[in-house]
Amino acid sequence: MRPTYPAPLSRIAPLLLTALLAAACGTSPAVRYHTLSSGVQAQPAGAPAMLVEILPVRVPPALDRPQVAMTGATPGRLDLRETDRWAAPLSEEVRHALASALWRERRAADVSRVASAGGSVPRLRLSMALESFDAGPGPQATLAALWSLRRLPDGAPLTCRSLVRADLGGAGADAAVAALARTVDRLGQEIAAALGGMDGDPARCPVD
Repeated sequence: MRPTYPAPLSRIAPLLLTALLAAACGTSPAVRYHTLSSGVQAQPAGAPAMLVEILPVRVPPALDRPQVAMTGATPGRLDLRETDRWAAPLSEEVRHALASALWRERRAADVSRVASAGGSVPRLRLSMALESFDAGPGPQATLAALWSLRRLPDGAPLTCRSLVRADLGGAGADAAVAALARTVDRLGQEIAAALGGMDGDPARCPVD
């Protein structure tokens, strides 16, 4: 019988490294994807009362990331959740949520989601800059946004700043995403109220 000898270390090390990497991959947490909308964005059904061109929403660079960003317990610190990510860029998530709120509240359709409309339907343009979103620590989440409405082609702009609050309802990414969805929806309600004044009555900024 021929004697057996241990395998050289140069052959064992790569096998051990491969096994360790496989074990690490098997235990890493799965990435979860979040959205502010409750389902697929469908084309609005029925005739719109007005058309709104919603320009791309500007978001702060600190929030313009694939990861869900949350305010940390330390002032001035941002907590990026690597395993909690947006299903679409945050600017698009906010834009879609606003479009849904405007349609529900005022039958104001996003022009990108309507095939055609009559020539007499009022047309407006909405621009928005999301200034901040504070999701804790604390019992409430706060959204600040600067937005402007203008009737096309040459109406005078109405520029407003909104500060919207919602109950945070817990800790973690799920609570932060749900709170942001509620604040964006309430922001959409304020903009919808202002839309009503763009077609006849004097338009006014909402009063907090």
